[in-house]
Amino acid sequence: LLRGFAMWRNALDHERAAFDCAAGSLEQALPGFYLAQDRWSPAPTASDVFRNDWRDVKFLFHQATNTAHSHSYVRNREYLVRVLNHWVARGVDGFRLDHSTDFNNGLSTEFWRYVLAKVNHYAALRGQDRPVYLAEEFFTQDGMADLVDILTEGYVTDITARRGQTKDAGRVEWVLANAERFNGRANVMAALETHDEHRLTEGTGFDVWTGAGFHGLGLTAHTTPMVLMGQPLGSHAGVGFKRSTLLEARFADHDLDPLVEFYGALHHARRAHANRALRAAPRHFLRTAEGNVDQRIFAQVKWSGDGNVVFVVHNLWPGAVQQRYVIPPHIADALWLRAGRDYRLVDVFTEQPMGACRDGGALAQDLFVALAADERLQWLRLEVCD
Repeated sequence: LLRGFAMWRNALDHERAAFDCAAGSLEQALPGFYLAQDRWSPAPTASDVFRNDWRDVKFLFHQATNTAHSHSYVRNREYLVRVLNHWVARGVDGFRLDHSTDFNNGLSTEFWRYVLAKVNHYAALRGQDRPVYLAEEFFTQDGMADLVDILTEGYVTDITARRGQTKDAGRVEWVLANAERFNGRANVMAALETHDEHRLTEGTGFDVWTGAGFHGLGLTAHTTPMVLMGQPLGSHAGVGFKRSTLLEARFADHDLDPLVEFYGALHHARRAHANRALRAAPRHFLRTAEGNVDQRIFAQVKWSGDGNVVFVVHNLWPGAVQQRYVIPPHIADALWLRAGRDYRLVDVFTEQPMGACRDGGALAQDLFVALAADERLQWLRLEVCD
């Protein structure tokens, strides 16, 4: 009855006149609800619907410029407002918009502007906070950046560097710098691995540990890290993230506890106030004395406005690495790194110093890093020696 009433509410008068109260599905009562196979018209029947490679998915009719069927467009727009508003009223405080504006199953930025503004308005009338919106956006990122809080990048191409692209330090620098292009209008969800197990490994060379290291790169960006199904929750069919604190009965063996603990340590370190530079926007990609990028190592320094400094060094691929970096004078000034004053580097995970205290001028001219073959990263906090 409730479903039937929902269909009745969304129907026009002439549709109600022919309404079949025994209809078992929305498309039987309101066929124009879905997109037809021609990708332009409302579906005339339940079987004449557009499907793409996602065979289990039907698409709402969303062609705003098809003026002959503007009533179906408006009806679907109001239907989506009601769906979102229903869940916000029940306490849901965020939504992810999948492929938010692509041609097949997406909608325009103007459509989303109307829908989200209306949902936000009703939330405010109820005294609720504005919902948080995430958009998986491949086409009109600048437009959606003004409407949503977080953009999930086109990570199948840009971030995972699949299809033969080389995932080296230069590639990582490009991805992270590119994520800054919205100038604070929206955060970019950082996942330099990807969102399921086969994409994590196919064509990337990743195993679970290299994938975890790349996940850590997103945690060092001034953005929103991505924790995805298949990593902390796990999948028997995938690369082996077996343990779940939510669904422990499903994951019998705990042989990857160290991996789960590694993910936990990364997230704890990012959230810690002592390492707040990791969440701050200012950053500098480090260079060798010759001004080069060592493609084996992603190296940057992050700092906050109140003087917190963390050096981020990632050994991208298995293999022992070492390198010497130089901090240019203008960056040293931003870090409050002074000659004549002693500093130490502290491992943010163990809270242990990494070597003896050194003069700030000497440290700026010779920042030495070394990582073992199985060591994915070092996050080193700069502290003044007493």
